[in-house]
Amino acid sequence: MKSITSFKLFTRLAIMMLFLASCEIETQKDKYEERVLGTWEFSEVKSLKLFDNQTITDDYEATLLEFLSDGSVNVLDKDAMKVLASGTWDMDDEYETPGEQAATYVSLEIRFDDSLNGVDYSFDQATITRLKNGEFCFRENKFSKNKRVELKRF
Repeated sequence: MKSITSFKLFTRLAIMMLFLASCEIETQKDKYEERVLGTWEFSEVKSLKLFDNQTITDDYEATLLEFLSDGSVNVLDKDAMKVLASGTWDMDDEYETPGEQAATYVSLEIRFDDSLNGVDYSFDQATITRLKNGEFCFRENKFSKNKRVELKRF
């Protein structure tokens, strides 16, 4: 009788373990990828240099960024809603210490082949600092292109 009860308990435990192993854990990147989809308006862009921070929002004010689920991104003319340039975007979970369970931050890359009228819309190694309540903020960490960007949902 004991062996039948033990067998049932072992079977239930094995089924639960298989079920738990098959569940995919949603990462911070997964959550951000869903939230970033759509059209965003530039509310502030700053060029961050050692002793010379400059607000350069005017360079971006006539355009919007449109993030699509297939990994493509468009720069749109704000008034005509016409595509001015197309590129790609990607996010990755980043860990300060290898083997950490939770990502320390999420990085963002937006790539375009060319600048548009002298304005560079490509962002490399950007750290997402906020993505909630219709606000999307990130900071590009490359020394040569150090920018802080704030977007709001359009």
